Amino acid sequence: MKLNPGIALILAGAAIAAHLNGCAGVPAPPRHELPVPGYLGPRPVLQDLDTAPLRGRHILLDPGHGGRFRGAIGPGGLTEAAVNLGVALHLRDLLERAGARVSMTRTSDTDLLTAADSTLAGELDRRVALVEALRPDAFVSLHHNSNAALDRALNETQTYYRLGDDGASLDMARAIHRQLALQIGIRPARLLPGNFRVLRHDAAPSVLGEPAMLSHPVMEERLGVAAAQHLEAEAYFLGLLEYFRGGRPTWEPAQPDTLRFAAGERPAADWRLRTADAVSGLGGGPEPDPLTFAVTLDGQPQAFAVDTDGVTVRWRAGTPLTAREHVLEINGANLAGRQAPRRRLWLLPDTAREVRLTISRDGDGRAALAWATSDGHPLGGGVWRWPDGATVTADAAPRGWALLPALPAGAPTFTPRGSAAVTPTVRTTRDDLPGPWRWRLVDAAPLAAPRWRQPSKQPPAPAAFAEGAPLVAVDPGQPLWCEWPGLLPLIDPAPGPLAHPRTVDGNSLRWPTARLTAFLDGRVVVLDPAGGSDDPDGTGPLGLRGSDVNLATARSAAAMLRGAGAVVQLTRTGEAALTPSAKVALAADAGAHLFVTIGRAAEPDVVGVRHHIGSGQGAALAAALARACATLPVDGQTVEVTEGSEYLLRQTHCPALTLTMPAIATTGRELVLDQAAWTAAEARAILLGLAGAGSDPAWPAFDPSAALALIAAHAEGPVPDAVTAVVVDGQFPWRPCPRLPGSAGAGAPSSLTSGTGPGLPPGAGRHILELRTVDAWQVWLIEPDGHGTVATRLAGGPRGEGSVDDPTHDAGY
Repeated sequence: MKLNPGIALILAGAAIAAHLNGCAGVPAPPRHELPVPGYLGPRPVLQDLDTAPLRGRHILLDPGHGGRFRGAIGPGGLTEAAVNLGVALHLRDLLERAGARVSMTRTSDTDLLTAADSTLAGELDRRVALVEALRPDAFVSLHHNSNAALDRALNETQTYYRLGDDGASLDMARAIHRQLALQIGIRPARLLPGNFRVLRHDAAPSVLGEPAMLSHPVMEERLGVAAAQHLEAEAYFLGLLEYFRGGRPTWEPAQPDTLRFAAGERPAADWRLRTADAVSGLGGGPEPDPLTFAVTLDGQPQAFAVDTDGVTVRWRAGTPLTAREHVLEINGANLAGRQAPRRRLWLLPDTAREVRLTISRDGDGRAALAWATSDGHPLGGGVWRWPDGATVTADAAPRGWALLPALPAGAPTFTPRGSAAVTPTVRTTRDDLPGPWRWRLVDAAPLAAPRWRQPSKQPPAPAAFAEGAPLVAVDPGQPLWCEWPGLLPLIDPAPGPLAHPRTVDGNSLRWPTARLTAFLDGRVVVLDPAGGSDDPDGTGPLGLRGSDVNLATARSAAAMLRGAGAVVQLTRTGEAALTPSAKVALAADAGAHLFVTIGRAAEPDVVGVRHHIGSGQGAALAAALARACATLPVDGQTVEVTEGSEYLLRQTHCPALTLTMPAIATTGRELVLDQAAWTAAEARAILLGLAGAGSDPAWPAFDPSAALALIAAHAEGPVPDAVTAVVVDGQFPWRPCPRLPGSAGAGAPSSLTSGTGPGLPPGAGRHILELRTVDAWQVWLIEPDGHGTVATRLAGGPRGEGSVDDPTHDAGY
């Protein structure tokens, strides 16, 4: 009998429902949980493998942690240090049976601490020192991961290669990662560039493995058994075998790694690409691939020739090189695609470099000196000498300055430090100050050129004494006002409250100055505005992107941090964003002391500061930043400090923080977050937090709003509502900040004397405020007097009057 199609469909649906729901007396089938992936596969068969490519290879194994450093700890107490060592010992046995020569950073539960240095950083540096001393064919650091949240369900395989080495280290990492993923079977499995401390060297192709997360209870249980450790060791073994099977090409130079060249010379260099098998004496390995050869000079591609043998590369400079240090680098691979480690050649001038010395005598007979190398590269330490016996010591820097009590007699010479150093030629120029002008040496050497607040009276100082010079030319009969990043403004002649005592220190008359911050002065800070490119980092109801707010805050914070004396770089200055690995590389190239990501919070009323797990410096910085962010005027805000192990926190060589500022949760919030006054307040919180790192939690911030209220009460002070602009200590603009509503509610307006949010670093306890109204300019000194805080007018007209003393008059300010 043929059923009606509609009835058949209904019957089929009922049958499916009965099957799924267990109705009509038919029980649902039992559910079977799939086993957690990882270490379940069969052991690979190694007996019939051709292990000849490993013969003679020197491999350095680094079982991470040990001794005082336990590493990750599983829910049941299993330590990472123990698992790392177990896997490494099994791997050592496999490699040695294959004919490899194996070294280990440790073979028992010990660390590499010394009596002189018991820090983790020092311990890791000794592991790096072993790599650099042994220079093995491969360096493998064995680890097991965890996650900051201790999420017992999270598991992943991660294999890292040395950041910046997309040649041999990446080749080895690919081979090892492929075998870890295949044999252990955990997904996801990611191959990543790494900047771990043990990878920061170029002595050998280097890989750090994190095959599983010990925080996962099932992984902990399995890794506590020798069979799983054996399986992991076999995966590493197969990866190393695969890597060396592709050959281990190396560049053999025909000249030493340092080559000197004469003036007008076009230096030349030759290399041969040896196959890896030739190193082990096996022969017959993959041949070099000349199409992959590349030569660069100071990072710029160079023309070169390849001999008919296909392995010899010859280079000669196209034009004579300038008399400074150059770096020549060669790269290439074999036909199997295996990259040879990059080989560098340092080219040093054998001729004298030129150093330009400017001598400037003032009206009192003192001689200011400024010297600089012609190529902008460091001169190296040494001593300036004059025939009359005068001497000046020079640091290892491209330029320097000094102030002598009298003009030395005769022509100077420069004697470099070290017997191998080449004596430079000296070109001397005289450029004396006119009549009344005098040289003064600023007590604290600034990092940048001063900003003169009297452009019409700017001293006629020679160009050699401009940017970075701690020397100032003054006219005793003229007032002077100049500012340097990181220093309290210098006023001369200083009004009574700011009178600077003149102290003679050796041969120079010094001007004592005050630092605005101690922690930030001279430090390199990288600010990373989150989002950019295709990532908006949150979007408000009216379309405001979090990435745009982050960038505005970062720009404002950069200006303030520079004003505090820091050196600042941004990972982006526009829409395009760098990859995480490029950000890590940027921080390394900049020599950063601190890395801060500025983003938006996921929850509307939570501001977060995150640092790497176990980082003492990161924890101190995060606590200081959290205290500062807590002063942001946000209704219902909470501030949380947490630990994390995200890529940027783990891989950045310096302390790294992730700061998540208030989210764009509502229309009211969006209208406030889009204001420059708000992003300036976020920037002040960043400045205040970083400047207060390491200070007492009760570290008192300077509150300009309270100072303005104090000034307003003064007979000569302006009415607060009349003030249109405020600058604190010559570096920090001050503006009122609106109150940010919570997840529900409206923001309240604010004035210059209330609701202005985070304050500023307290500095030395005294501050200079510049106030501007429609028709007046004033300068006030705020300082303690033993009974409280007092305000003293230093310059400018009284309340409501124009100021003839305004140094910005007719100067475009």
